[in-house]
Amino acid sequence: MLSIGQRIRELRRSKDISQEELGLEIGVSRQTVNKWETDVTTPNIDNIKALCGYFNVKADYFIPVGTDIKGEIALSSEKQKPGTKKTIPIIALVLLSFALIIALVFTVGTGFIVFSDSYNAGIDYVSTSGIDRSEFYACLAVSIVLLGGIIFSSVLLIKKK
Repeated sequence: MLSIGQRIRELRRSKDISQEELGLEIGVSRQTVNKWETDVTTPNIDNIKALCGYFNVKADYFIPVGTDIKGEIALSSEKQKPGTKKTIPIIALVLLSFALIIALVFTVGTGFIVFSDSYNAGIDYVSTSGIDRSEFYACLAVSIVLLGGIIFSSVLLIKKK
C-alpha cells in the first residue's frame, strides 16, 4: 500500500512537475513537498484539499484505508489560521513601499542639491554642498531596486490569489 507521500510523488511525477512547481501551485515551499514525499511529515487538511483540487482527485486517494486522521485534522486546524499565508507578503510589500518613499525623498533631495550646484557653477562642476553625483546615482539605484522589489512582491501576491 502506498503512503500519502508516495501518492503525492506519483501524482507529481505523472504531471511532470518539480517539487517547487507543486509548492507554488498549492502555496507551500519545496521543502514542505519534499517532507511529504519522504513521509517526514504529512499534509494537513487544508493542504490535502489544495492537492485534491490541483490533481483533480478525491481526498480518500491520499488517506489509506483504516488510517485515523481525526487527530491530525484537529492539530492542523489549530496550527494554521485562515489568511496567515498572505500576511507576511503583505507586510513585506508595505515595508518596501515605505522604504521606496523614503529613498525617493532622498533621491529627489540629493538630485536637487547636486544639479542646482552644477547649474550655479557653470560648466566646471564644483559642489558647494559636499554631495556629488555618485551619491545621487546611489540613491537612484536604491530607489530602482526597491521599486523592483515592490513589483515582484505584488506579482507574487496576485499569483497566490
